[in-house]
Amino acid sequence: MFCFKCLKKLERAFPDGPSSQDGKEPRNGLIFSASGNYGSRIYDPTASAPELVIWICDECVVKHKELVEMRRYAFVQTELTWSNYDPEAAHW
Repeated sequence: MFCFKCLKKLERAFPDGPSSQDGKEPRNGLIFSASGNYGSRIYDPTASAPELVIWICDECVVKHKELVEMRRYAFVQTELTWSNYDPEAAHW
């Protein structure tokens, strides 16, 4: 595994783990995967296709922090409401 940015060789975080469970997590680095992206001209496959994977060292993330953004998802609780049935109202 090599850093996507600087090409430095990355060591595995768990080199002695079972090979059947080797997720190739890097020591002092991060792993990213993408299943495709709408608009990509190089990789936007069907849902059953494998993911693309890249590794990047911690040093590059810190050194180039201006290129990094964080994204959060807000999961909103569903609100349940009740009302009287009106057979005259449109429900579609």
